[in-house]
Amino acid sequence: MPGSIGCCEWKIGPPSGVSSPHYNNGMSFSSAAALDAPTASASPISTPAWVLICAAIVAIWFIGLGSRPLLSPDEGRYSEIAREMAVSNDFVTPRLNGLKYFEKPPLHYWLGALTFKAFGQSDTTARLVPALYGLGIGFAVYFSLCWLRDRNTAQQGFLVAMGTCWIIAMGHFIALDIGLAFWLTLCVCGLLGCIERLDMNDTAARRHRWPDYWVWVGMAGGFLSKGLIAGVLPVATMILTVVLARRWQLLSAVRWVPGVFVFAALVLPWLLLVQWSNPNFFEFFFVREHFQRFTSPIHRRVEPWWFFIPVLLMGGLPWLGLWLARVQRRLNTGDLMLLVWSGFTMLFFSSSSSKLPSYILPIFPALALWLVRAGPDLSVRALRLATLAPLLGAMALVVVAYRLSAQPIAAGLAGSDYLYVPWIDAAALAMLIASVLAWRQAARGFSAFVLPLTFGMLVATQCLQWGHGVMHERFSSKALAERFQASEPDFSATTPFYCVGTYDQTLPFYLKRSLTLVGYRDEMDMGLTLEPQLNGPSEAQLRADWDRLPRSYALLDLKAYESWQSDGMRMREVSRNARRVIVANR
Repeated sequence: MPGSIGCCEWKIGPPSGVSSPHYNNGMSFSSAAALDAPTASASPISTPAWVLICAAIVAIWFIGLGSRPLLSPDEGRYSEIAREMAVSNDFVTPRLNGLKYFEKPPLHYWLGALTFKAFGQSDTTARLVPALYGLGIGFAVYFSLCWLRDRNTAQQGFLVAMGTCWIIAMGHFIALDIGLAFWLTLCVCGLLGCIERLDMNDTAARRHRWPDYWVWVGMAGGFLSKGLIAGVLPVATMILTVVLARRWQLLSAVRWVPGVFVFAALVLPWLLLVQWSNPNFFEFFFVREHFQRFTSPIHRRVEPWWFFIPVLLMGGLPWLGLWLARVQRRLNTGDLMLLVWSGFTMLFFSSSSSKLPSYILPIFPALALWLVRAGPDLSVRALRLATLAPLLGAMALVVVAYRLSAQPIAAGLAGSDYLYVPWIDAAALAMLIASVLAWRQAARGFSAFVLPLTFGMLVATQCLQWGHGVMHERFSSKALAERFQASEPDFSATTPFYCVGTYDQTLPFYLKRSLTLVGYRDEMDMGLTLEPQLNGPSEAQLRADWDRLPRSYALLDLKAYESWQSDGMRMREVSRNARRVIVANR
């Protein structure tokens, strides 16, 4: 049935550029714009060369995981929860600083705890889980395209995913969004397989069940990583795709009955166990952390509606130009689903009262799939124009480096900005070289074009992350903890340690123990409410008892430290950084 969407006319017909598997139906769009002749479809990269490429990507991916301390708050928080889980062996009730913590589901904590048990506690092992998740996104794209298209397209999809700036960055940062993105990548790949399975002539191919398992396992893993959003995105995407494509048979593309049982089998055991152990869990987790978080500013993360637009543009480097070129190409039902997924994800989080840059991460694997499915149809001119995006990114980095280097070097920690400049310059150089090589390789086909951009973006993003360690005193308590432990070698887990009106999420991880909160609640308010016996004294009571306590320590911010000094409190400074001071009463 003919119709229209915007200025593009569409009709029911087979998608173009598909050689395997064979299709008998689809939805395609055509554009009146004249394009240059497409590049010749290149052969797949040979197996020996592909093994070397993958090995190089994996090596660069894992190098330097521990090159910088954990950053506060997210990296410290999620690593500490996993550490406490590993120590306590309680895999049902997550705890942060010894307090019940129900803001997020436990899958990341489970994996982190198992990693610490297997390989010990360090910055490297703490980042191993997100690194594996990020790499897993690329391989999920690869294996799904091997079945849906061909080996050449699968290689291109892997390179595009592994060369996407935001996937690289979040794959080396400890947060729950990279885990959600991995599981939702499985889900979106499965949805794509389910949709295109309907159009296959090959009877044997239509009997394959892997797309269904990927959909439901992906939704279950996403739920155990971040909650209900793992169900909202796939369901809304399928409904909107059915409506826009006017193909009601898509509702049966996913096998619902066995899938729901698979999802329930994976999700319900923990939900029932944690609710049985903690009767307040359902109310806090579903009502407060989902509905109230989305509809109200309870977490103080209010941002303007356009907040995610620059995140999308910067995070999508170096492929922005290719996205624009791809918009002009033909669109089948699977492509429509990928665009609906990306658009709905963007609109959903833009309408939320709580926004963080990592929230839209699930968009990028879907855009990688969408891009490479018509990559060979792009002309040499379009490919070369696409190198402008990474080139502009390199120029922006040069400007940032210049502005930092032009600032006067102040004493102390301010000089760390200047020390970061060489790393920014190295990242800009990597992107510049990649842009030049990609421009030269454009005539050789899409795979030859994306390969230098993938490595250039990977090296550039890694340089920015490797070098960030020079500013660790601002964002982490690792050095503060190390100086403290060096000066107090007999400090133990039973020695009283108070956090007075302040708290650093990384400090318990590096001290390998929980701390007593004094006048501080924040996100641990729920845990302190459920277990008030774990709350510390008031600051006034601590001050009154300070001299009578056995050897004790207190973490103070600079303002509180000056107040204690001016009030004549007897204390010995043990360690400090730019924001906080650790003092002792003996």
